[in-house]
Amino acid sequence: MSDSVKHSPTGFNDIRDGLRERITLLEDMASDEQAKFTAEQDKIIAAYKQKMDSYRSTIASYKRLLELEEGFVKHADEISAKIGPKQVGVVETKMPIPPALPPLGDFFCAELIQRGNLSKEQLRQLAFDAGYFPTSEGGRATHATLVNLTRAGRVMALKDNVFSAREREKAFL
Repeated sequence: MSDSVKHSPTGFNDIRDGLRERITLLEDMASDEQAKFTAEQDKIIAAYKQKMDSYRSTIASYKRLLELEEGFVKHADEISAKIGPKQVGVVETKMPIPPALPPLGDFFCAELIQRGNLSKEQLRQLAFDAGYFPTSEGGRATHATLVNLTRAGRVMALKDNVFSAREREKAFL
């Protein structure tokens, strides 16, 4: 037999040193796993605390907003009690709904039929007066519409930016 193998007093191989080495190895592995677990747990706890702090902050903001709103309502109720309910509150205003305007091209054709030959500037001013343009602008829209009407054969371009309705347009009215 070799000298490297130790024998126990009972005559069997002595495996106690091997078992001690394995126990030490397993304890080191368990310690490493515990350290990894603790590090992950710390990360999760930190993320949880951050999320909860965010919730608490948001809740506090909403509570403050509710306090302000309740103070506003209380103040409005106090004013209403002093002045009277008929004078405080939402004032209803009825805004007239503007009538729907026909397309700009149809408007130009109708004006040319009713008034005769008109210049581009006169047509632009009539469209502005009718509410087609919010400001006194509208030159581009007027020009583009008149070009399209001319190409479609609905109006004729005469000299000096003057336009006239075609005869077939006059038949429609």
